[in-house]
Amino acid sequence: MDEMKNCDQSDLPPPGSEALAWELIEALGQGLTILDRDGSFTYVNLAYAQMIGRPREELIGRKPIDFTHPDDHDKLSKARQRRLSGEQSIYETRLVRPDGRLVYAHVTGMPRWEENNVVGSYTIITDLTEKKRAEQALRQSLDRYLLAIEAVELGIFESNVPPDEHSYFNERWANIMGYTLAELPEAAERLLWLWQRAHPDDVEPLLSNYRALVEGRLEIYEMEARLKHKSGEWIWVRGYIKVTERNGQGIATRILGAILDITDGKRARRLLQENAEKLQLFIEHAPTALAMLDKQMRYLSASKRWLTKYHSDNQNIIGQSFYDVFPASEEEWKKIHQRALVGEVVKDDEYKFVRQDGRVQWLRWEVRPWYSADNTIGGIVIFTEDITERVQIREALFQSENRYRAIVEDQTELIMRSKADGTILFANQAYGRLFNKSPVALEGQNFITLLDKPKQEIVRAKFKRLTPENPVEVDEYREPTPDGSLLWLRWTDRGIFDAAGQLIEVQGVGIDITERREAEELLRQSEAQLQHVIDTVPEGVLLLTADGTIQLTNPIAEKYLGVLAPNRTNDRISHLGERPLEQLLTSPPHGLWHDIHSNGQIFEAIARPVENTAYNAGWVLVIRNVTEEREIQQRVQRQERLAAVGQLAAGIAHDFNNIMSVIVLYAQLVTRTANLSSANTAKLATIEQQANRATDLIQQILDFARRAVLEKQSLDLLPLMKEQVKLLKRTLPEHIRIKLNHTDEAYLVHADPARIQQVIMNLTLNARDAMPEGGQLHIRLAYLHTEKKSQPPVKDLPPGEWIYLQISDSGPGIPANDLPHIFEPFFTTKQVGKGTGLGLAQVYGIVQQHDGHIDVTTGPGQGTTFHICFPTYAVGDGMPAMLDKAALVWGKGQTVLLVEDEPATRQAIVDSLLMLNYSVVEAKNGGEAITILKTQADQIAVVLSDVIMPDMGGIALLHAIRQQQLTLPVILMSGHPFHEEVENLKGLGLSGWLPKPPNVERLSHLLAQSLNLH
Repeated sequence: MDEMKNCDQSDLPPPGSEALAWELIEALGQGLTILDRDGSFTYVNLAYAQMIGRPREELIGRKPIDFTHPDDHDKLSKARQRRLSGEQSIYETRLVRPDGRLVYAHVTGMPRWEENNVVGSYTIITDLTEKKRAEQALRQSLDRYLLAIEAVELGIFESNVPPDEHSYFNERWANIMGYTLAELPEAAERLLWLWQRAHPDDVEPLLSNYRALVEGRLEIYEMEARLKHKSGEWIWVRGYIKVTERNGQGIATRILGAILDITDGKRARRLLQENAEKLQLFIEHAPTALAMLDKQMRYLSASKRWLTKYHSDNQNIIGQSFYDVFPASEEEWKKIHQRALVGEVVKDDEYKFVRQDGRVQWLRWEVRPWYSADNTIGGIVIFTEDITERVQIREALFQSENRYRAIVEDQTELIMRSKADGTILFANQAYGRLFNKSPVALEGQNFITLLDKPKQEIVRAKFKRLTPENPVEVDEYREPTPDGSLLWLRWTDRGIFDAAGQLIEVQGVGIDITERREAEELLRQSEAQLQHVIDTVPEGVLLLTADGTIQLTNPIAEKYLGVLAPNRTNDRISHLGERPLEQLLTSPPHGLWHDIHSNGQIFEAIARPVENTAYNAGWVLVIRNVTEEREIQQRVQRQERLAAVGQLAAGIAHDFNNIMSVIVLYAQLVTRTANLSSANTAKLATIEQQANRATDLIQQILDFARRAVLEKQSLDLLPLMKEQVKLLKRTLPEHIRIKLNHTDEAYLVHADPARIQQVIMNLTLNARDAMPEGGQLHIRLAYLHTEKKSQPPVKDLPPGEWIYLQISDSGPGIPANDLPHIFEPFFTTKQVGKGTGLGLAQVYGIVQQHDGHIDVTTGPGQGTTFHICFPTYAVGDGMPAMLDKAALVWGKGQTVLLVEDEPATRQAIVDSLLMLNYSVVEAKNGGEAITILKTQADQIAVVLSDVIMPDMGGIALLHAIRQQQLTLPVILMSGHPFHEEVENLKGLGLSGWLPKPPNVERLSHLLAQSLNLH
């Protein structure tokens, strides 16, 4: 060996035993190099030169690092330092061939000694390239089929025994029981957690067999058991556990297992078994074994690895014939050996070798000749590598692949695998049917190009979203089928990434959800139709479950719930307003609807049960807001009540007018009697005063009943209000402050000034009484324009132009219970003797008689405001004006035809006319008057007639007089309003009208005006 160490590479090795060793080294299938202390090659064998693809002479003097991948330089430097320090180095590296290809190599280095000094090193290099490729192929294949396992929903776990934090469980393992891995205990506790979820009847068999597995009495444990699902239900699973590692005592130290949900008929039993067979454990590299034989096939030398693999370590086979050691293979090997002995290199990458003990071993072997010093073949060298595990794994993988392919092919789901660009790597039959092609025909095609343009963009965008952080994308869309129909598919795409996180492949699983989507669409249409119907209902509609949870509402119901249940949670209602829901779901004590009062509004509700529906015995609740309806109803009832009372009051007032006419006229006549004592004069004044009070009371009743005779004329309210304010400031207490707000313009209305004054007086006196301690009285005049959608201060005010009168006080306000009755006659909250209860009723009637509108706003401590609106009035001709009271105007003996049906009243008027120096002709009705006029028309100067009489009233009498072509003046008397008739009768020559009970002064002036006596 010294010569070999110091030889020049151009020299052949010397003959002899060392020459034999030299030939052996040259014939090695492994690379061998000798390096000096600087790390430069001093010798390389032919195998190493061929391994890196360079001539040997090019390598001498160079260093291994020159032919090594840059990423491995540091590893080489450390290995060299170990050898220089006298230690052995073992490592794997990558050699670089001239064409750039990499050679994966296993390097064993030993120090080279001379006189106890390290002068260099030896290295033995084994080519691992084929092994690495096989391992990579196996890993890729394993990755693919692990994904296939995920697609068929297999839960996998791997754990040390006892379990620790290095245990592995895939997500499906947790999903089978309804959990995610994040919800489970730590990895070391998960198997115990699993046993605790086992059915009581299954616990003992599970634990006893698991102990047998761990202790070595079982190698593989298969079972079916029941586990408790997260939902609380029991599910059936099939489990498979295999020991993958044992210690020296045979106790299991690591196990691998899988579980499959077989609840639906315990299906897929065969699938679980095939999955278990597929999970073969990892392949260890089998080191190369070496033997050298002479031409007679006698062993010259054998490596320890050879002896370990094929013989016992202490067996001496040197000198023995190869055929004696392996007699069963004599004929087969002889042929191979003969080929090598003539110079051929014979090899087999997969060789089935039956050992002496009958075991089968798979080898990758190579037989090549070795040459003597005279360049003749001296024998052969046999290199073998044990690839038994690799072949077994490949065979198992092939079988497993066939099994899984069959399973995937039989799936009704569409399963495909593609590259990141869409090129199909695998597709099952169901996927092929989508395009009317066989799976084989689809492989290699880009499935994205088979889609329509919009779908292509969707898929590309989806693939871009796949990242290691977001490895799964799920979407639903329609796909056309070969027969022209459309399928709804739910696609779950899982990305597969390389070590750098780049997407390299996509596993897609599509499920036909057409029936579900069609059912959802029908349901959506049905719900939309139902919602449309409900939304168009003019009342609030709610669909409730039995516990009051809202399932469906229309917009009106949502609006009402904002008032009735503003604080509901989770769309569940327990009350509407102050009414419990369970109370509203029963029949009301009266009528069909329940009343609900909330925030000043009134609602009605009615409930009907709904059974045998998807809403599971719920309720339909209908709500309607009847606030305005109730207000209108109350106003109508109030108006009807007021009208009835007014009609009754008007009838009574008419009769009282006739009575008061007699009293007033006679009191006035007697007062004017000569030589009347002062005592009697005072008594008559009292009678007249009380009669006038009674007359005022009658006037109030007539005003309320809208039966008063009005003296309407064009009236500017501003001057009237100014005068009234002056009067009020003089008459009201000083601690009541009065303020009039207005702009300087005309506020023209068509009104009776006296009646308007009465309205102001009544309202201001009420305000005074409401503020005994003083306060503020505000009066406001303004123009008001209203439209249909506006909110005027007076309810139900029609659109148009109005004169707005507002009278406000700062008193305590009107109690809510009294507010509905304030305009009713004889209603008062004052003490007995302090009021008649006719003031506001009179105001109401006067406003109504002027075609106006009145309303009131009030509140506790907020005072009271009356809002009055009168129609605006354009200046024009007014009705005949009444004369103010003044001194009596005496007649000149003219004849007055008096027409009055009431005898007492007629006699009182006759006496008054006689006092005024008129002669009188009497008639009881219009018919008698016409008869008189037929014979005495030339003697009659004026006709004074009541309006309401039996047979023929005053208006009919006026028409009859004009029909007879008579032009004499006519004056009408009435205690009832007949303003419109007077306006129309002006053309017939109506001279004037006189309200009842008549006043002597007014009567004298009206007669004088009609007869031109002024």
